[in-house]
Amino acid sequence: MQAGRHLDAQICCERVLAINSSHADTLNLMGLLSHRAGQYDLAVEWMTRAIREDPKPQYLANLGTTLLRQARYEDALKAFDKAIQLKPEDAELWKNLGNALLKLDRPDDALLTFQHVLKLNPRHRDAAYKSGYLLHQRERFEEALAHFDLCDELQPNDALTLQMRALSLLRLKRLDEALAVNRQAHALDPDDAATRNNMGEILKRLPNRQQEALQWFDRALEIRPDSIPVLENKAVLLMQLHRFDECIAVHKHLSRLNPGNALMTFYVSSCIC
Repeated sequence: MQAGRHLDAQICCERVLAINSSHADTLNLMGLLSHRAGQYDLAVEWMTRAIREDPKPQYLANLGTTLLRQARYEDALKAFDKAIQLKPEDAELWKNLGNALLKLDRPDDALLTFQHVLKLNPRHRDAAYKSGYLLHQRERFEEALAHFDLCDELQPNDALTLQMRALSLLRLKRLDEALAVNRQAHALDPDDAATRNNMGEILKRLPNRQQEALQWFDRALEIRPDSIPVLENKAVLLMQLHRFDECIAVHKHLSRLNPGNALMTFYVSSCIC
């Protein structure tokens, strides 16, 4: 199977099962083959049969992964939880549990789970990134930055990591550092609208860099012309620059995209007054 000869693997499995229909490893392998073929219902059937014969943690993890693909998040959570009961020191199983919690919109529990992954494996990049992202959402920017720094150490020159590092530095008002890191992110992925928008956000907070910031917002809009966050940033900056007619024009565009935006109504009222 690792050589990509899936049909040959399936034929071998069928031969084994013809001799021993309860061979757990073969049942699990049939499940993996079905999963790779996108036959998730069938994969669940095979994996469930394997678990009945021998509830190995890896079988349960495979089942949980397939259930996630089916958006059966509660069932996936139960599968990963059972796997962890059998093998509590396995960092990957805990990571899978954290992913299921994210799908269930339980970010606080997911954060605790990813933090536990890092206790088991302090250099687990995926857990470090997801912990950083969740900490950033909670405005715990110093902690978030430490996690993104670890990610950058483990996998240098990753544009998304650098983007999040820059955002954390921005929120910590370490603007020069944020600008330098965001430039690195932009160099790696120059067509990313979010990185261009972040460049504008950083520059508008630096002395005498507002015109540059406006150019970056416009560059972000070249890629995502209907991006509400970018348009909001541009409108606010235009008001600060006393370019009120342009501010109102951007607001009208925003109003079509997001009617009833109270914040922008306030800004436009300020422009008119």
